[in-house]
Amino acid sequence: MELATQKQPELLSIAGFEFVVNQLTAKAPRIKWESAKVIANTAQNFVNQLDKAIVNLLDNAEHTGTVVRWSAATALIAIAALKTKHHNNLIPALEALCLKEEKGSIQKIYKKGLKNS
Repeated sequence: MELATQKQPELLSIAGFEFVVNQLTAKAPRIKWESAKVIANTAQNFVNQLDKAIVNLLDNAEHTGTVVRWSAATALIAIAALKTKHHNNLIPALEALCLKEEKGSIQKIYKKGLKNS
């Protein structure tokens, strides 16, 4: 699903987006990170359905797994770039996550995205 939405984000329906958002709470890290990637690919098509996605992604941004945090950061930055109604609250949260993050590769995602937001 991630590869398909990377090439054609419009393939994902609203039901598919809601399904992926719910999968962010799955126990398996691979499901969490793949779901975040799909959200990063398609968020621009679902700007009115981002509330739950943001909550779940912020939770995953503090996960113990590096790839889960990396993909959550990627999706959160993609959402921040849309400058939706969440923008003013999301930016300080992303700045705080960047400061707390130990991995330079993930910090780089936040810094680059915040610079452009």
